[in-house]
Amino acid sequence: MSHESTIQDLLADEVSSESRIVEAETGRTMDLPALRDQAARVARGLHDLGLRPGDRLALLLPNTIDWYVLHFAAASLGVLTVPINTRYTQSEIEGVRRRSGSRAVAVDAEFMGLNLGGIVESVMHGHETALEVVI
Repeated sequence: MSHESTIQDLLADEVSSESRIVEAETGRTMDLPALRDQAARVARGLHDLGLRPGDRLALLLPNTIDWYVLHFAAASLGVLTVPINTRYTQSEIEGVRRRSGSRAVAVDAEFMGLNLGGIVESVMHGHETALEVVI
């Protein structure tokens, strides 16, 4: 007989371990209990913004701990994440957003001086059901 587990189940099982997530570029670390707790807080915020099961949240973020926090937060709500390459042009970002049906975009607004926040603002402008999440 197989046992099915959710991402939250797996994360909860590891809470007692000494495992940590490490950002290679900055050296910033977070242990799994802190990741779980922060993801729960972010999940409440995403829910308050109107994201519901089946919605899609685009992640226009570099490989950081924040990416994992948002991914786990979204998963706990039944929200699907859509990773977007931070090197994409505005038209490529718009294409991914349109094809994926993402209702929200989490973005590091000033990642490497690229003004991704401004690009996302342009991409999401005029979408009645769109939300924007800037971290």
